[in-house]
Amino acid sequence: MKKAWIAIWMIAYLGCLPYSDHPLTESGKSRIDSSIVGTWFHKEDDESVYLHIGLDDQSKLLRLIMVEYDRDGKLKTSEFCGHTSSLNGSTYLNLKWVHPPQQEETGYMIVKFAVDQDALGIAIMTGAVVKAAITSEALQGKVIEGKWSSDIRISEGQKKLQRFITENDKALFPEMIFLRKHQPKSHPMRRGDK
Repeated sequence: MKKAWIAIWMIAYLGCLPYSDHPLTESGKSRIDSSIVGTWFHKEDDESVYLHIGLDDQSKLLRLIMVEYDRDGKLKTSEFCGHTSSLNGSTYLNLKWVHPPQQEETGYMIVKFAVDQDALGIAIMTGAVVKAAITSEALQGKVIEGKWSSDIRISEGQKKLQRFITENDKALFPEMIFLRKHQPKSHPMRRGDK
């Protein structure tokens, strides 16, 4: 699991992750899927990952905060805001980076998700399929090749983007990673001696 998380965030930081100028659906047009709200986690021998998802009072969007602890006590956080979309029975997140701040406007990161009673599955969009579609002009966008990575930007309009996602869903989201729902035990708060 740790390798999967490292891969996801390395992809995001290095720029191999496709970003879209447009979300799959507009925020506020449909209800946010509340099944995703909660705290989700994965623990391995040397790392714990917690993903907190809730509603932001001001923006009325989802707020996602990922916290990673490693065995050396190092803490890493990432924060996103966004909303959910549903297309042909599949559910997606339209996310924008909040923290750490990006050097330039990145657009929307589209993430597929699935929720059951005690697990949240997430799948990050693969850049190779999007890059091939843009290169062949099947999808509007731009690919800027760098020394170590590619900057992939989808500029296709919403309707064609939706069709592209639904027609290529399995190739775009090949691997889903699962986190378990955190069920905190009820316990009284301890106060220090005065």
